[in-house]
Amino acid sequence: MSLHSFLHRGDAPAAPKRITIRRRLVGRGSRLRTLGMAAGLLGLGLTLGQSARAATVTWNGVPADWFVLPSHWSNGATPLATDDAQNNTIAAMTLGQSTTVNSFFSNGAFSLLGGTFTGNKANAASLLTVNNIFTLNGGTINNFTLAAGVQQAGAPAPTVVVTGNGGNDFINSVANANLDLATNANAFLRFQGTD
Repeated sequence: MSLHSFLHRGDAPAAPKRITIRRRLVGRGSRLRTLGMAAGLLGLGLTLGQSARAATVTWNGVPADWFVLPSHWSNGATPLATDDAQNNTIAAMTLGQSTTVNSFFSNGAFSLLGGTFTGNKANAASLLTVNNIFTLNGGTINNFTLAAGVQQAGAPAPTVVVTGNGGNDFINSVANANLDLATNANAFLRFQGTD
């Protein structure tokens, strides 16, 4: 039975059949065909990799602990750049080094004490939401849209408290949240690359 008639039969085969197609590349241009097929497969791999969905990784750590401790996350590892990191508890967390995530959500207080917190989506399409106090103390928010949080029962109103540290930056980011520049003397926040 030919491959064409096999594919166009009305009835399905009883068991899956393995079809192996072999093509011998000989003569002039075979290297180009080989390179062309390799480039096509590489392009397919890049397309498949880019369409991978973000994984949701949830915080299960203790209050007032560090974001970068793998044991405090549901998957046993620090969130990756493609992960949606979530703290669904009221436990506070602290980040003090550069990290990239797909998005970030926290019901607990969050402190950025240095480093750059980056959203991996272009044009500030990564969402950063803190439904509590977000303290910015010498850190940089990069490529995020900072969303206005929702006040939780028994928690303070969601606010970004900016300290007097001169290293507080929003780069290619949008702030749609309450910014407190009055609580701390000499509070400083620089916006760069945002409209």
